[in-house]
Amino acid sequence: MTEYPWASATALQTGAIAAVFAALCWLLFADTAATDLRALWIAGHFIALGAEELVYAGNAGAFDLLSAGDWDPYLAAGAGGASHPFAQPPLWPAVTAALVPWLPFGAFKAASGLIAPLLMVALLWRAARMAEDPDLPVPLMVAVGAAIMLAILPGTVALQHTPAQILAAYLTLTALERARAGAPRHAGIALGLAASLSLTPALLALLWLAAGHWRAARAFALTAGLMAALSIAVAGWPLHQAYLAELTVIRTSILVSPFTWGLDALLAATPLAPATEAGGHIAARPDPWLVLSESALVCVLILAALHLRRASRTGAREDALVWPICLIALTFVLPLSWGYGYLAGLAFLPQLLDRLGLRLGVPLVLAACLPLTPAAVRLVLAHPSLLPPPEMLGAVTLAALGGLFAAAIARCPRRRALRPLHAPPVSL
Repeated sequence: MTEYPWASATALQTGAIAAVFAALCWLLFADTAATDLRALWIAGHFIALGAEELVYAGNAGAFDLLSAGDWDPYLAAGAGGASHPFAQPPLWPAVTAALVPWLPFGAFKAASGLIAPLLMVALLWRAARMAEDPDLPVPLMVAVGAAIMLAILPGTVALQHTPAQILAAYLTLTALERARAGAPRHAGIALGLAASLSLTPALLALLWLAAGHWRAARAFALTAGLMAALSIAVAGWPLHQAYLAELTVIRTSILVSPFTWGLDALLAATPLAPATEAGGHIAARPDPWLVLSESALVCVLILAALHLRRASRTGAREDALVWPICLIALTFVLPLSWGYGYLAGLAFLPQLLDRLGLRLGVPLVLAACLPLTPAAVRLVLAHPSLLPPPEMLGAVTLAALGGLFAAAIARCPRRRALRPLHAPPVSL
């Protein structure tokens, strides 16, 4: 009798979880504003109108979350409502521009609302597949992860507003999982596609080089180069110049909000913090602050590279929980550490239940998730004189979560991590 992998019990259970999760997300988020998705749509609308100069805000001095020019006439053109400024690579608004004349924003948003939950379940599934000899079944870890994502702000905000971040996180974990499974070409292709959505995944290619994953790194370089060439061909070089100028402004800006959880939130409470505008949240980044944050990024890359290099020299495969530490640390030290930037690292939370056991893992995971919930942020904002600001609470929680993953590795190392992988590679 022929067996079909898609008809296995694990696949069917995961599919059922995805269906339930998608239905819940539709009920909860169908009427939300989807501001980041709207920004993509309006950016495509600008390109369709030939107004490319309005795609990027062109901020001078500091990135201030204000859109370029006068957006009001365009907000009424099929995508009315609030919107954030657009700060993603130019390829995707250029592709969206082809849809604008034929597809109303409501239909675009509805399609995104159906796809985003499925991508989230796929992200959690990829993370669960990286577990070393798990005692918990993959569908259970996926279900736990789905519940966590519905409870914490990074998950709910991404599901409502920015499915592109979920896709980037999914492709990033696909790259890591395929590299561990002995499929370096697929890994490099996935990471190259992720880098076309967000530049952060490209930093992982440096870690592959340190670990000696040459084939995966070559596949990444080829894919990223092809995607860059395609982007320039489709969107044009002037739009890329505007995008690079926007990245420079973001790099040299401080933007601290209740949903930016990173090094900047901690430094904002130190004497390094400059006099800011817009309610004390936005300013140009002082030189000492810039040196410190970029030095922190270099240190994270060096420490991760040394660890992976040491593992490769001994013939050992790195522990799967090394990757959420790397992903959290990289996001933590980058400018604009939005909460949804941690999605790929947070997808590993169910593995703590498997690694630490339910008796210890459940209270620790709950303790890590509670400060990241909307209720916790509302509580902190309601009592500013008694509690630290939400951006500091989030930053401290994410830093502690990275430490929790490290403690899980030290306390419960997986013996299988010392053996070569014997599972055959599968396609994307």
